[in-house]
Amino acid sequence: MISPWTWTKAWQSAISPIALQKVAEELVHELQERDYTSRDIFGCRLGLEEGLVESIGTWVSVDESVTIEISCRGTTGRLHLYVAGQLRYEK
Repeated sequence: MISPWTWTKAWQSAISPIALQKVAEELVHELQERDYTSRDIFGCRLGLEEGLVESIGTWVSVDESVTIEISCRGTTGRLHLYVAGQLRYEK
């Protein structure tokens, strides 16, 4: 089966504000290189930040060695963001 996506990009990052900011900046750069509009880029960055808040904002405790995986794939006019990480809750 042929993939509907014309490009993909993936990151694995430490869960820290500085590292995640770097991923967000790289995503913006990737979208700019692919001629997405400023409105599309704003929406994608907002979606990424919302995904990060939902993924890590509710964690009680995060092991410093834990990483989060972010992948992005797209075509003209379509983008898919995926955010996944390892959770460790304290009871």
